[in-house]
Amino acid sequence: MNTTSEIRNIPCIPGPIVKLNVMADPNNPVNLNVEYDTEAMLMAGDVFPVFKVTVVSEEGGPVRSISPADLSMLLWQGSASGSRPPPEVSRSLRNCTTSYKEIPERVGKYMVQFVLVVGKSRCLWSSQIALNVVPNKPVKLVPDTVPPTPVVSNSSTQANRTLLEKLCLNIMDKYNNPAGLRFSGQVVVKVLSVEGEDTKDLPRFQNKTKTLTYSLTNGQSTITNLALMENSPGEDGAEYQLQFCPVIQGPAPYLAPFTLLFRFYNDAESQKVVAAMSKKRDQLSRSIEMYKDILETNKQLISELKSQVNDSTGRASQLKSELSKIGLDVSKLSDVIEDLIAQKKAELERIQNQPRRKCTMPDPFKGSPDVLGKIAHLAQVEDDDVAKVISWHLLGDMDCVVTETTAAARKIYDETQGRQQRAVLCLLLRSGFHLATLPYRPLPHIRNEGNLFHPVGNPVFVRDLLIFPEHAESCNMVFASLLGDTILVDDLDSANHYRKGVVQSKVQCPTLLTRHGERIRSNGKFGGLQNKAPSIEKLRGQVFGAPLPKEYQTTCKQIKLLQQLSVAIQKTWERQKDYDSHMQYMKSPEMKEKQQELRQQEVELRDIEQKLTSTPVRSFPASAAKPSNVDAADSPPAKRARRKTRRALGKSPTS
Repeated sequence: MNTTSEIRNIPCIPGPIVKLNVMADPNNPVNLNVEYDTEAMLMAGDVFPVFKVTVVSEEGGPVRSISPADLSMLLWQGSASGSRPPPEVSRSLRNCTTSYKEIPERVGKYMVQFVLVVGKSRCLWSSQIALNVVPNKPVKLVPDTVPPTPVVSNSSTQANRTLLEKLCLNIMDKYNNPAGLRFSGQVVVKVLSVEGEDTKDLPRFQNKTKTLTYSLTNGQSTITNLALMENSPGEDGAEYQLQFCPVIQGPAPYLAPFTLLFRFYNDAESQKVVAAMSKKRDQLSRSIEMYKDILETNKQLISELKSQVNDSTGRASQLKSELSKIGLDVSKLSDVIEDLIAQKKAELERIQNQPRRKCTMPDPFKGSPDVLGKIAHLAQVEDDDVAKVISWHLLGDMDCVVTETTAAARKIYDETQGRQQRAVLCLLLRSGFHLATLPYRPLPHIRNEGNLFHPVGNPVFVRDLLIFPEHAESCNMVFASLLGDTILVDDLDSANHYRKGVVQSKVQCPTLLTRHGERIRSNGKFGGLQNKAPSIEKLRGQVFGAPLPKEYQTTCKQIKLLQQLSVAIQKTWERQKDYDSHMQYMKSPEMKEKQQELRQQEVELRDIEQKLTSTPVRSFPASAAKPSNVDAADSPPAKRARRKTRRALGKSPTS
């Protein structure tokens, strides 16, 4: 099983490579140590870089019983919370295989913590890692709060001509994080027609200007007292747009301007009516958006809860299928699963305590840095007769300690005053013996995928009969060097027959061992006490141990699957309960009332929008044709009256 889990995403930015080291036996309490790149920069909304999580035992080797599916990553906004995440975070564990791929969209301080689930209820926690999420690339200029739609009139009263009293604008990224700290310049404000056409009748600002300029400092600009000039040009009842365009000093990315619609009228009375309707429209729009957000959030939550239920149910079904394949009746597992786990654990303990062949040679150096251990402890052999003959054949090497480095071998030499045999892994290669091709070399009687002769006695390379509980790659090199092409056959007659056929085929014959304990050396010598293995008792424990029976591995797998199934069933029950509870809430009178209010407000909004598009807003009665002194002051000049008369004669007025 692969013990290294990678949370692999597109590494679009330099990011932390996190390594988790389990510094003890996984069956005992352990600590998780984390290494990471403190210089990593995480931009809002991007994807996390690769997190490499390695689980290592206190001996320095990988913990083979750890599954990547048992490792989870937790992420929350805020500060460190000790050795455990906040309670609300611990209820939303994410498995690393489907963990947070996206960096949060909001800037700020975040914490990351890894947890390894051991068994059903034990968790091993890493230290908490502080992350700083910074803004993404700046893309737009937007206000702190979107103002209501301005409605102005061609009046001598400045309040009626004021578009905005105060508006704060900020340069933001696409996730609405302030992103303009290093940008300064100006904000140019101008009026455009809604259709984008340039016309002479566009309203003008005070002082008869077409544009106004405001300062932009560190991505912020404040617009104050923005008003039109008295008797400003403009078409009665027309809709225009204010454009706030950022102009940055020096090189800068393109920034989308902010645009705000406003309505222009020639009389204050129309302005008041439309202003009231515009205010009501803005209120309804905000309220409708709020209701839609609530309903959409609940809809997404229902979808997420349903997906979680399906995932848990599917996972439970998959585990039951795997258990059926290894001989367990799954029809009633949900009722007796805990009892069955306890039964299997007792069975596992019984298997472990069964007597079996063991190597009794002491190995005080195992576990030391860069030390694999004594050769006698590096391999296991299933069959007793095979274990006896191989152990006897390597009897002179069984006590040798294999190290990965010369320095480790030298340390053992100094500690034992040279009495302890030792060998360095990289120096075990014999002259002319190329290990790289060893696993692919056929038996000597096979040439070009065909037999040179028909062998008897079931010949097999001795190295293929060895089982390596740990350090498989290194142990393959060790025993390839010690055994070479040594072959095992059933008996002495079969060995002689095999050697004769190989030699007659003009192929070099390696050393031959038999299951009965005989040996034919590569030079052809056999017979005598030196070529006959003694009984296994006379080896005095200097023998390769026997592996645990296959029943042990099957039982381990059953226990692991049963524990995973227990978790999956519990999750399914909890998620189904959450789903049913939320579906019941969606049918509650409170939610039905919200849906009804949303429909009513949508109808009301459509009515107001229809009224706003119909101009003129009101028609003046004949008694109002002669204005009062106040109205006269607010009436348009003669030039505007003539322009309106010409339009009336030439074409219909624009609505």
